[in-house]
Amino acid sequence: MIADLIITLLQQPHLEAQTAVLQTADLLHPNGLAQLLDQAMTLARSKPGQARQLARLCAQLADQAAAPAIAPRAAYIQAQTHALKGELAPALTLIEAAHEGYRALGMDLPAQRTNLGRIHVLNEMGQHQEALQIGQSVLAWLNQNPQFDDAEAQLIAILAHNNIGVCYRRIGQYEAALQAYEAAESRCLASGQTGRLGDIRNNQGLILLHLGRVSEALAAFEAAAQAH
Repeated sequence: MIADLIITLLQQPHLEAQTAVLQTADLLHPNGLAQLLDQAMTLARSKPGQARQLARLCAQLADQAAAPAIAPRAAYIQAQTHALKGELAPALTLIEAAHEGYRALGMDLPAQRTNLGRIHVLNEMGQHQEALQIGQSVLAWLNQNPQFDDAEAQLIAILAHNNIGVCYRRIGQYEAALQAYEAAESRCLASGQTGRLGDIRNNQGLILLHLGRVSEALAAFEAAAQAH
């Protein structure tokens, strides 16, 4: 099982031994390292230290495996493990490294997705206006690049609207926040990507409750429960 392999891998005393484990398991190639990063993503919340070690190892081996896109993805996963522990400065540095890494490879859509993490971290750092500007820049970029109209682009737009709503909520602009959440909801329904619908409707309910629109808030919370 890959979980057992990861434990063995991270127990090795040095990079050469880790490399040998991956070669034996036939994982020292782009798809193999991508599988390991999938596991790192799964571990990020429950075992952030292990996830960070695994992502860092994948980044170290990216050149050897002829897998340049692994490095920025690994940086972004490491950023998430720091953010989950409230270590915001290193999280932001790693997000910026991921962003620049994707841009250097001409992978513009993944580069834009890293901005979603940047918004979250900046909000947690109290830099709400900067976070808001980045969210708006993501939507502007998507509008200016209509060739990106796949499921990934739609999801980025949904999350950008939702994150913008969070920015507005954090600076007390509740009507603007509600409009952003409604835009996110509309995108969810139009694209058929309803996985985030429960969270978005819950956010709507919180704003409506704050605005004293209690019956609407209750309806939003009920809709959120049904979406989950």
